[in-house]
Amino acid sequence: MVDVGLNLFRDFLYDDNVWMGFGTGTTAATAADTALETEFYPDAAAREAVGSKTKTTSKKVRLQTNLTSGEGNGSAITESGILDAASGGNLYNHHVFSAINKTAAIELNVQHEFTFSEG
Repeated sequence: MVDVGLNLFRDFLYDDNVWMGFGTGTTAATAADTALETEFYPDAAAREAVGSKTKTTSKKVRLQTNLTSGEGNGSAITESGILDAASGGNLYNHHVFSAINKTAAIELNVQHEFTFSEG
């Protein structure tokens, strides 16, 4: 695929309404995943809207959101993903990591960066 095509994929994520989901699942992420393992809504109503989108370079986009001191408290957050809807929808990526024990003393900034390349 040529650079123009790769930047079209980048621009799709940049221009589309995308949401960040959080969960407490610990199973390793795979290419076949269609949902987070154990998703929860930090503000109890819906997924977090991506608050910031940056085209960092050609063929790369960074999406980020923040969990404030009042969101997700009491949860051991271990997974995050980018989805195309506030609920349901399609999972674009899934990342599992060591637990972050969220409390009111922690404001969490979460970023997902996508790099599109030939291959």
